[in-house]
Amino acid sequence: MISDQKSGGKNLYLTLSPAWRWFWFPLLILYLFSVTIIYLWSQNEYATLISHIEDDEQRFVELYQSKISDSMDHIFYDLQWFSQQNALAAWLETDQPDELQELIREYAGLLSVRPAYYYLRLLDETGHEAFRIGWDGDIPVAFLQEQDKDKRNDLKGIYPLERGTVYISPMELNIDQGQIEVPYRPIIRFITPVYDIHERWRGSLVISYLASEITDVLRRMSDKVSGSLMLVNKAGYWLVAENPDDEWGSMIEERRERLFYRDYPESWVQMQPTRKGQLITEDGLFTFSTIDLQSVFSNSYQKTRARDLAPPQVVAPDVQWKIISHVPAERLSARFSGLEKFKWIFLGLAFFASLLISFLFYRNRNRQQSHQDELEKMAFFDNLTGLTSRALFVDQLNDLLHLSRREGDHFALMVVDLDGFKQINDTFGHQGGDKLLCMVAERLQHSVRSTDTVARTGGDEFSIILSRVEHADVANHLAEKILKSLQLPFQISGRQCHIGASIGFSVSTDEEQDADILWKQADIAMYRAKQRGKNRICSFSGECMADSRQD
Repeated sequence: MISDQKSGGKNLYLTLSPAWRWFWFPLLILYLFSVTIIYLWSQNEYATLISHIEDDEQRFVELYQSKISDSMDHIFYDLQWFSQQNALAAWLETDQPDELQELIREYAGLLSVRPAYYYLRLLDETGHEAFRIGWDGDIPVAFLQEQDKDKRNDLKGIYPLERGTVYISPMELNIDQGQIEVPYRPIIRFITPVYDIHERWRGSLVISYLASEITDVLRRMSDKVSGSLMLVNKAGYWLVAENPDDEWGSMIEERRERLFYRDYPESWVQMQPTRKGQLITEDGLFTFSTIDLQSVFSNSYQKTRARDLAPPQVVAPDVQWKIISHVPAERLSARFSGLEKFKWIFLGLAFFASLLISFLFYRNRNRQQSHQDELEKMAFFDNLTGLTSRALFVDQLNDLLHLSRREGDHFALMVVDLDGFKQINDTFGHQGGDKLLCMVAERLQHSVRSTDTVARTGGDEFSIILSRVEHADVANHLAEKILKSLQLPFQISGRQCHIGASIGFSVSTDEEQDADILWKQADIAMYRAKQRGKNRICSFSGECMADSRQD
């Protein structure tokens, strides 16, 4: 049952369609779907970009390791070649100056194609130089003037060496005459014992390798990677750093506090358990690998053993470095900034696309709903007055009859037929008549209760369901109220006019009734009122029924 006829059937019907849902709900679903897709896409792009950066950094770290390995291959072979020369054996046997000159000539010949060998020295059993071959510009030259290097701890603690042993010193800055040489020259010394033909130990051969060959390669490679390439020794001191002032803290007193693990403690701790890997911390991306010269030098033998060289026993207790590539967090963010920009652009486009699609969906759905509303309105509401249609009125009447039988409540059905309507129609035309019907509908709705239902069931005939009517007096009272409201003048086209109404009603009983019978009874009562002179009210009674039979 329609509960509020007073607000107008048309307005009431429109409120039954929550059209906003057909805009906001699709918008929410579409935008959430778009955001999810863009999020997954951006995460995949982030992962891909990180993967590319990681692969690049890993490739350069491995390339650097390969270059160090190649350098060690040359040094291993050269060290074996120097220590096993026939000219060396001849000189050790004869100690003749001409044999020494021949030995120096051969050594200088090889040194000329090895510019990374800063010095080649032969030390006797006491640690004193027998000779030293260095450089005069681009030419290798021999120095027979002894310089006592034993004071520099070249061999202290390791002298003498067993046959076949190779000792590798830590990378240090070269010291000349007790002072660190400037400009700085990083040196690694490779030392192997020398034996004569009688298998007697006669001293040691020392190659002072100019390690700037491998540190400079690292600096040049840094220009080609996203991050900075660094070389850190086992104690955490920088051998190669992004800032050169941080290097060589192990030897330069004023730089003692400049260590990698002081700047990146969390990263340093995570690097210690593994030889290589990658990690991302709040400081950025770190790619690292451990370089153990003892292992690298031993592997060099495996590569050259076809030359029948004896496998060395490598002693390098302190020569372990970490090659580290560091891409700072700021640089990573800069690489991601373009992706972030595209992500926000796509989110904006997705929002406007979702907005447009939702609007189109809403408009289409609203049109469908409006069409459906019109169809329902035609089916359930009177097009002219907006009152309940005859079909819907009959359905409600049947529902009320069923409810009345089940719960015992009574109601009344009232029929109102206008008196004098034809005259109004003839005077003011159909447009004036239609206007009068609308005003009558409005007065009827204001005259009945909110629980009652008013319908237009004919041209100038109206029917009303009066709910909860226990006796005819209640219906009669409402009929009088309706009749009085209709007797008041109406304004049509600026003129006053009057009409009347004949009202008949029938109250439901405890007996079995159907809608047709109840309606027929109300009609009989209404015609009885007209016969009595119009502008009258008549309830259905036995007298009405008798009159109906006589007619």
